Amino acid sequence: MGRKSTVPTGDAFLPGTTVEELRLMARREADGKSSRKCLAAMHRKRGLSAKEIAVIIGESDNVTRGWLTAIHQGGISAIPRKKSPGRPRKMPLETRQEIAVAVHRGPQAVGYDANYWTLKLLHRYATEELGLDMSYPAAVKNFGEMGIRIKVPRPEHPLAASPEERALFQRQTNRDLEASAREGFQSVLADEGKLQGYKNGHAQAGFRGVQPTRRLSSGRASATVFVGVGANFLFAKAAPVANTETYIEFRGRLCSLAGKVHVIDDGAGYHESNKSKRDAAENAGTLRRTRTLPHTPNDNPAEPQIRRIKDALSNVALDSEGAILAELKWAMKTGQIAPVPLYKYARVDAPRISPRKARAIEKKLKDGEYFVYAPDATPVTKGRVKLPTADELKKETEILSPEERKKIPPILANSGIPDKFLANLPDALLYESPGKARAARHVEYHGNAPAKRARAKLPASTARRGRAGGLNARSL
Repeated sequence: MGRKSTVPTGDAFLPGTTVEELRLMARREADGKSSRKCLAAMHRKRGLSAKEIAVIIGESDNVTRGWLTAIHQGGISAIPRKKSPGRPRKMPLETRQEIAVAVHRGPQAVGYDANYWTLKLLHRYATEELGLDMSYPAAVKNFGEMGIRIKVPRPEHPLAASPEERALFQRQTNRDLEASAREGFQSVLADEGKLQGYKNGHAQAGFRGVQPTRRLSSGRASATVFVGVGANFLFAKAAPVANTETYIEFRGRLCSLAGKVHVIDDGAGYHESNKSKRDAAENAGTLRRTRTLPHTPNDNPAEPQIRRIKDALSNVALDSEGAILAELKWAMKTGQIAPVPLYKYARVDAPRISPRKARAIEKKLKDGEYFVYAPDATPVTKGRVKLPTADELKKETEILSPEERKKIPPILANSGIPDKFLANLPDALLYESPGKARAARHVEYHGNAPAKRARAKLPASTARRGRAGGLNARSL
C-alpha cells in the first residue's frame, strides 16, 4: 500500500487561493524553481496526486511531496525560493570603495612614488595601508569584479604638434571649411581601419555519441574598411586592401553619393601619393582635401569612429571576411554604430544632408557599402557656433542627476570619479555579497513592474522537463 498523504487536495489545499491565481503566479515568477512550486500547488488544487504532479513538473516524487507539505504548512509565503546570501566577502565593502577612490586619484596621492598604478602596487597598497589579508591572485580577481582593468594609454609621438600649432590648425581649418560650406561642399572626415576576426572551433548541436564533422581550426580573418563621417551620416566601404587605388575609389564614391565633398584625412602614404594628389586636382570641382597635422590622430573625429566599429565587432566569432562585413552591416542597422559629431565646437556650420538625400544614397549603395543616417547627430545651427564656456564643458562630464547621485555611496559620489563610471557601478562596489546584489537587482527590476515586463522564461532544463511532461508555465 502506498503512503497516505497528509496534504489535502482540492479546495482544502490553500483555502482562499484560486487555481487561476496560482497559474498567474507561475507565469510571472522569474525564478524557475519557484515557478515549478506554483505549478505543483496549482495541480494539487485541481486534485492531482503527488506522483502525477511530479511527472508534469519534471521533479522527483520526494521533492514534490516536500514542496506540497511546505506550501500546505507555510501558505503562499513558502513558495518563493530562499536564496542564501553566501559567505561574506574577504574584502569588505569599505575597503573596495577606498581602493576604487585611490585608483582614480593615483598612487602619488596616497604616498607612493609611482606615476601609475599596477596590480601589484595596488595589492601592496591594500595590504599595507588598508590592512587587507589576501593573496595576490585573489586580490586581482576582486579588482576585476570592481571594474579595475589595466589601461594602456596611447603614446604621444615625440614629433606631435604642440598645443599652439593645433590651435592654429583648427582656426585655419575652420576658415577653409566655412569657405567650402558656402560653395556647397559637404565636410567629411575620412579614415580607414582593418577589422579582424578569429575563427576557432565552435560548439554546435548534434547527436549523442556522434562526433561533429566540423574540424577544429584557428586562424584570423580580416577586412579593410574605409569610413567617411559627415555632419549627420556615416558611410563605410569595404576594400580588399588599403592603397592608393582603393582610396581614390572611396573618395569617388563619396562624391557620387554626397555631392561636393571636402575631405579631411591624415598623412598616410597613399593619401599623399602623387596619383592621389593628381586625382584631387583633376576633380577640384567636387573634391577638396585638408590634411590633419602629423602624428596627432586624436584630433580626427573619424579615429574614435573606427574604434567604435571595432568595439561593436568584438567578442564575436567571425571566421571570414564576409562574416565580418555582415556583422558590420548588422551593427550599423541596429544602431550600435552611429555617426559621431564633427568638430563639436568648430566655428563652421557644416552642411547637413536631408532625409530625401539620405534615402537617395541608400538606393545607390552597392555590395560592400554601408550607410547610416542620423538627423540629430549634430545640433542645427546658423552661422558661427559659439565656443563652449567652462560651465558648459563641466555639464558634459556630469551625467548623473542630483537624485541619481544621492543613491551612490558618498565615498564614491564625492571622489571625483567620472559619472560615466558611476552610472554603471559594479555590484562589488555597491553590495557586500553577490547574494544581496542579485536580490537588489531582482527587486529593482521586478518590484513595481507590470506582470508582462516581470515575466521571464524558465531555464532551459526546466523547459525540457516541462515539454517531456507535456505541460509548463507557458502552455497554461
